[in-house]
Amino acid sequence: MFNSSTNSSGNNCSHSTVITTTVIPLLYCFIFLAGLSLNAVAAWVFLYVSSTKSFIVYLKNIAVADLLMSLTFPFKILADSEIAPAELNLFVCRYSAVVFYMNMYIGITFFGLIGFDRYYKIVKPLFTSFVHTVNYSKVVSVIIWLLLMIMSFPNMILTNEITKDNYSRKCIGLKSELGRQWHKATTYICTGIFWIVFFLLIVFYTSISKKIYSSYKKFRRSSDMAKRKTSRNIFSIMFVFVICFVPYHLCRTPYTLSQTSSQFTCQSQKSLYYAKEFTLVLSAANVCLDPIIYFFLCLPFREKLYQKLHLKLKASSEVEISKSRRSNTLRESINIVSLIPSASKANWHKEFTMPSNISECHLYEEMEPFTYFYYLIFLMGIIGSCFALWAFTQKDQKQECLSIYLINLLTADFLLILTLPVKIIVDLGIASWNLRIFHCQVTACFIYLNMYLSIIFLGFVSLDRCLQLMHSSKIYRIQEPGFAKMLSAVVWVTVLLITVPNMAIPIQHVQERPGIGCIDFKTKFGRDWHVFTNFICTAIFLNFSAVMLVSNLLAARQLRRHGRGERSGGVRRALRHILLLTAAYLLCFVPYHAVRIPYTLSQGSASAGCALKRALFKAKESTLLFAVSNLCLDPILYYHLSRSFRLKFAEAFTAPSGAKALTAAEEQQAAAEPQPGP
Repeated sequence: MFNSSTNSSGNNCSHSTVITTTVIPLLYCFIFLAGLSLNAVAAWVFLYVSSTKSFIVYLKNIAVADLLMSLTFPFKILADSEIAPAELNLFVCRYSAVVFYMNMYIGITFFGLIGFDRYYKIVKPLFTSFVHTVNYSKVVSVIIWLLLMIMSFPNMILTNEITKDNYSRKCIGLKSELGRQWHKATTYICTGIFWIVFFLLIVFYTSISKKIYSSYKKFRRSSDMAKRKTSRNIFSIMFVFVICFVPYHLCRTPYTLSQTSSQFTCQSQKSLYYAKEFTLVLSAANVCLDPIIYFFLCLPFREKLYQKLHLKLKASSEVEISKSRRSNTLRESINIVSLIPSASKANWHKEFTMPSNISECHLYEEMEPFTYFYYLIFLMGIIGSCFALWAFTQKDQKQECLSIYLINLLTADFLLILTLPVKIIVDLGIASWNLRIFHCQVTACFIYLNMYLSIIFLGFVSLDRCLQLMHSSKIYRIQEPGFAKMLSAVVWVTVLLITVPNMAIPIQHVQERPGIGCIDFKTKFGRDWHVFTNFICTAIFLNFSAVMLVSNLLAARQLRRHGRGERSGGVRRALRHILLLTAAYLLCFVPYHAVRIPYTLSQGSASAGCALKRALFKAKESTLLFAVSNLCLDPILYYHLSRSFRLKFAEAFTAPSGAKALTAAEEQQAAAEPQPGP
């Protein structure tokens, strides 16, 4: 169930840890606030959208299912955090968990119906049947709700083994024997529903893509634009399924077997439980993604949203909207199934376009696919950074040089994470004019500020690690905690002095119009300072890259010299850590800096052609995504380099009785390594 912990035979196998009682409830708090707000707005807008097409009917049902699912989160939060009485856990096991799963699979089923509806209207446009009518869609919707309710309600009724002695937090222990068997059967059925829908969506959207590509090629239309539209919208649907639902359904059946069978060891039960809980968080996060999909899939939804917010659709969009409304049945089907009907891609938020070429060379196109990856990086980064922040702020945290550098690295990462929501909104093209100005003046600068702070502190971490290995009996000034704090402060001040002028230099007034980019807001002095800081930051990257590579090379050579005998296992681990650190650094930062200077020069060059500018812009945006993805890798770095972080991680994921054993294992591992660990 929603928070099942163990099977009936495993009463001594406790899963209560800091992760399950603190971290996961906090994640659900974030999902609840975002999901409830977005789905409440979506439901409100859909009230004013007429059900003129089948796919609108299905989207409305998904919105209702997501809203009901969001309302179950507070009960799970209170039950998992163990701040509510055990009686509330009974309510969660018996009612809210069942409602959660029921609505999750209702949403999955309706996404499958949308794919089916689009498939027949695109691939078989001449095939007419009553199944395409709105009334039929409404009947199917009612049947889907009834079938899932009939299948789910027995889980409520059969959670009836309740006495004063078993007011536990283990849902499976509250079920009768028949209840356990029904729970197992419904798990198999629901898992089957998901995989059937998932594979059908792959078939449907593959066929749709082929049909649209061949149609545009045959009639000599703008096939490139059609391909981009279709690919983007199909990607948005499949992205939700792959990221949100596939991980959970890979582990749900093994987890259910561990609940209902006595063949699993306690350690296996714990591993499956943690896998289920974290993948269930991803499934729950689907309620935050669906409203974004409504915005791009459903033109009537977008029109009504703009109308209710007293905003104007882009002028070029309005022209194409009127065209789409006058189109014939086949073209209308193509527009709908491409899943963003005829919305203009000449967005007014095109960024980094030189003023002289605003009307001729729009660079800021097709940014929506990047926003999905930024959204994923934001979710993963905020989870890892929040946990690292909690671990590094414990009272027993030792003030060591390496820990100080790691804390500064974490601070830079955390500030960078906070800028991503603004970038996502701007790149989606739904930001107001004032928010775009704020992004260009503040958040874009903060992205680069904290990225280069991360690079600098990664260099210090490598240097400190190298000195520990090369001269383990000697402490250099740079390794003293006091000096490390002073050096960190100097680094922050220096980088701020370099980047803050990009925020502080007054911008010029620019009238709101399509094709305006951040560079267009800058004065002549602002552009010169922008180019200057780009060269300075690139020099910082090159210098600290050299520090990191030389330090890691020397450390690896020192480890190989001591890699024989009883300590060979610890040496191999240390070498592996160095290799992974170097590979991650090169993968994240080298591609971006290979294109940054050429891109910066192309911004100010009148001789650079539009094709070259577009190619460099796309290269810059793609490699910037790699650089920002470093946010997801740094928590792994903390785990490998900081022993105190590993201990806190172990305490969070193990019961208190196992903490001492893990601490002893850490000490034994440290003794095996040829250098003192942080």
